[in-house]
Amino acid sequence: MYELQDWGLYFEILKRLLFAAICGVMIGWERDLHGRSAGLRTHMLVALGAALFTQLSLITAICPLPFAGHERLHGDVCRIAAQIVSGIGFLGAGTIVKEGFTIKGLTTAACLWFSAAVGMACGVNQIMIALTMTGGELILVFIGKWYEKKMDRIFPFHLKLEGESSEDMHAIYKFIKGQHEYARFTVATLNITVNHETKLVSADFYVEGRFHESNAEHAFKLIKDINENYPKIKSISFKRNG
Repeated sequence: MYELQDWGLYFEILKRLLFAAICGVMIGWERDLHGRSAGLRTHMLVALGAALFTQLSLITAICPLPFAGHERLHGDVCRIAAQIVSGIGFLGAGTIVKEGFTIKGLTTAACLWFSAAVGMACGVNQIMIALTMTGGELILVFIGKWYEKKMDRIFPFHLKLEGESSEDMHAIYKFIKGQHEYARFTVATLNITVNHETKLVSADFYVEGRFHESNAEHAFKLIKDINENYPKIKSISFKRNG
């Protein structure tokens, strides 16, 4: 078995792994701060593992590998490192969860992918790049989170109402476009049909809500207000568009 007897090289490798772990802890701390399941330990291990794999890839390429009866062969410097990029995707996919109308975990998956990249940078001794990118990632994530809270998002949805008169539908149209404390709504299209057999009027509202969080909470508040203010409405159905 071929072994390196250079203690200086051992300490150099440990230094790179240490910085990879530090970068992973910094990235994972931000995720832990927001209560994500993949937090400090997970990101630290991803960065540390990526750095170790990268270092082993370099050692395999630099150090000749002995085989009985054969000449000493050199390994491929890119083979192990290339698998980190594709392999981390499976770990990141496990953090993505669909809950109702929202998808959660995309940022955490991206952070895991980024942690692997930072770990690889430490593995090839690009420590300043790794530290700079880690600091930049933290700044961008915090700024992005702050901006998302300030920014209005469009939430398109479809309301189908059944009532007794078209006047109620027109009144509801004005109500939806009116002032609401929790959100702003615009009606893209309105289709009204009358069933002469049942004497019921149905209206299709294609609505766009603008609010800070892209979820259905404010749309359900609007439905509740319609139900309370217009008791003659027989039924209300909701469907998100897109």
